Amino acid sequence: MVDIINHSLLINQFIPHGHCYLWKPELVGLHILSDALTAIAYFSIPAMLVYFVKKRHDVPFHWIFLLFGAFIVACGVTHVMDIWTLWFPTYWISGLVKAIAAFISCWTALSLLPLIPLALALPSPAQLEAANSQLLNEITERQRVELKLRALLDELEIRVAERTHELTKSLKELSNIKFALDESAIVAITDRHGTITYVNEKFCSISKYSIEELLGKDHRIINSGYHSKEFFKQMWATISRGKVWKGEIKNKAKDGTNYWVDTTIVPLLNVDGKSYQYIAIRHDITARKSVESELQSANKQLSNWVKELETRNQETAQMSKLSDMLQACLSIEEAHEVIAKLVQPLFPDVSGGVFIINSSKRLVEAVATWGDTISSMSQLFTPNECWALRRGQVHWVDNGNCNVPCKHLHHNSCITESLCVPMMAQGEAMGVLHLNSQIQGKLNTAKQNLAITVAEHIALALANMKLHEAIQYQSVRDPLTGLFNRRYLEESLEREFARAEHQKQALSIIMLDVDHFKQFNDTFGHNAGDMVLRELGTFLHKQIRSSDIACRYGGEEIILILPEAPTEVAKSRAELIREGVKHLLVENHSQAFGSLTVSLGIATFPQHGKTPEMVIAAADAALYRAKKEGRDRVVLA
Repeated sequence: MVDIINHSLLINQFIPHGHCYLWKPELVGLHILSDALTAIAYFSIPAMLVYFVKKRHDVPFHWIFLLFGAFIVACGVTHVMDIWTLWFPTYWISGLVKAIAAFISCWTALSLLPLIPLALALPSPAQLEAANSQLLNEITERQRVELKLRALLDELEIRVAERTHELTKSLKELSNIKFALDESAIVAITDRHGTITYVNEKFCSISKYSIEELLGKDHRIINSGYHSKEFFKQMWATISRGKVWKGEIKNKAKDGTNYWVDTTIVPLLNVDGKSYQYIAIRHDITARKSVESELQSANKQLSNWVKELETRNQETAQMSKLSDMLQACLSIEEAHEVIAKLVQPLFPDVSGGVFIINSSKRLVEAVATWGDTISSMSQLFTPNECWALRRGQVHWVDNGNCNVPCKHLHHNSCITESLCVPMMAQGEAMGVLHLNSQIQGKLNTAKQNLAITVAEHIALALANMKLHEAIQYQSVRDPLTGLFNRRYLEESLEREFARAEHQKQALSIIMLDVDHFKQFNDTFGHNAGDMVLRELGTFLHKQIRSSDIACRYGGEEIILILPEAPTEVAKSRAELIREGVKHLLVENHSQAFGSLTVSLGIATFPQHGKTPEMVIAAADAALYRAKKEGRDRVVLA
């Protein structure tokens, strides 16, 4: 009897909703323990999400973490209610909690859909690593140039020291030379006609002639041909007037060798004051002239080195400026302006230009030219017309080699040498740097190496800029419609409202929605719906001003921000858009979808709201009225 009573009490204890579950206490305890632990786990996860969001402000989409937290809290509450209803069968509260959890879960799922393209558009670790690698390559290249410059300076200092030592040694040797007339004087006497009448042994020794071979001969027997006729004309004019002449003469010995002598010619005068003989006293200065010649060569070489070093310093400074300016550019067009102004000084007295392959990859267009490039080559050509782009290698043509000129050069031009350097970055051809000259030697090896370096810098900078623009575009554009996304909308609203308030001007917002879009999707499919939104985005791009901002607000809803546009102007623009949409012809595999219509709501700052939120809410309410009043219409807030 007792067992029957206890069994009845147990049944009555667990009879929720009038249905006997016949649970055993051990089974009930297991369910209570499982639901309690699950609820505790669910409640701890949102706390960690909130902590993570507060610590990591750089993580995008903060609100989705908070929405996840709300969803998990709601799930935890459902487990608590399962425990509660074991003793208090208030199932309507349990059902309400589950309904809230279901609503939040659906909201979370729907909110994740538009975030997936944005998350996929974020730069991958591989892209970031490639950008860092490019930056490291630029730093390495700059360090390499600095090391090369430092090595050149060290080499210059060593050579200057060597030449200075040689000069000191030569001057010391030269100072030890003593000219003694009795020991080293070279003496010759000629008559007034220049015939040799006397020479000493020293003269024979240096000229390699014997006395017999010299006497009676004309003094020009030792003429080297080095001096001009004007030189000897002035010398004879001096001594013919009875004056002493002094100078340095280069003579030629019998064996063909040349030697220098410091010469003093003294005329001997007769009683009537006319010259009848000339005594030439010479001293051998061949060693000194050799030293002077070496010094002149050394000085000339040193000057060339200094000039080359100055040129390299100027080129390095200009290259550094070019790299810095290109890195600071915010657009490809701005980079083209920088290239046009900073590349030309690197190649003075040379014509040339920078040519970029356009986005279609079919044409090469000039973005910067200088000199006589316009008349010497085409400003627009195909990549196949340039040997450098076709082969991916530097193409050099001058009168001395057998290379074939590029087809983009005019055949009737007077180009003596030309150089095409392909601008390559990450295995992709960005364009070509072209240089040409009508003077041989202007494009020497140093200038060719500089052109290769310039082409590498320009290609790398343009590739980085294209990557940056692509990432920037993906971060603010809706991938389906090409319109700005909601993130850009929020930034633009804050900026444009602040400007409108500061300038005391009106700002209108048009909220646009495709009529019967859900029915359209159900009938033709989501791909067709995407095509409609894509065509609508293209249409709006053509309809708005450059100052207007078109954003995809969500689903098929689109917001247009019209700066400096009062309500009347916005209404006129909205009507044009509404009528234009009706003429859009959207087809999918030759299947026409029929005429489209849109409903539009308009609100204006400041009369319909002082904040972006208020104006958007007013435009949304106007759009709702347009839908309610029959669609395909424009309604003002």
